[in-house]
Amino acid sequence: RKSARIGGGTISGNLTKFLAPHGLVAVQGGCSSVGYTNWAACGGYSSLNGSFGLGCDQILGARIVNSEGEIIDADEETLWGLRGGGCNFGVVLSMDVKVYELPRMLVGLVIFPVAEAKKILIDYSRLLQTDFPDAYGGLMGLLAIPNLGTVIMMMFTWSSTDLDSGRSFLEKIRSLGTVVMDTVSESKRILFPTFLRSHTSLAKNEERGSY
Repeated sequence: RKSARIGGGTISGNLTKFLAPHGLVAVQGGCSSVGYTNWAACGGYSSLNGSFGLGCDQILGARIVNSEGEIIDADEETLWGLRGGGCNFGVVLSMDVKVYELPRMLVGLVIFPVAEAKKILIDYSRLLQTDFPDAYGGLMGLLAIPNLGTVIMMMFTWSSTDLDSGRSFLEKIRSLGTVVMDTVSESKRILFPTFLRSHTSLAKNEERGSY
């Protein structure tokens, strides 16, 4: 329950779905269709970085095909290169990565109208200068959604068992502007929201109250 061995072509979303029933989570990005190994080896930005480090920090070992066509277990020098240098040191057949016990977390999207963008961005910057918990992971983007128009979409993740503190910080995020959609909820299944969801999918998740 401290590590997992994954195939070189493992898709991030499949890893999430496998670990979730066990109350485990791996550090991974916000797009479930991305391959895990190259994402981690290239640095690995994630909403869980504050709690557990970058994707490249998760790499414990790897089996690769080297430039001579040999299947080998990567030595420490090669692993040093893989941890941030991408998969340029061999074809990755499998990778051992850290996993963490995180049975519950807060996760979802908070969406604001784009007309309030200037105020929201300024106030958000000020907030993070004074209050930026390690457990908070936030990604922000602009997206056009049917019936809502162009919006500011904020991905909210709270990666700590102290959910009360997470809810308090979530209220600070919500207070940044007029919330037009909110899908943040407590979840047992650690399925990360992404910006690549339709308005219909978001609405359904909002009705269910979970991801």
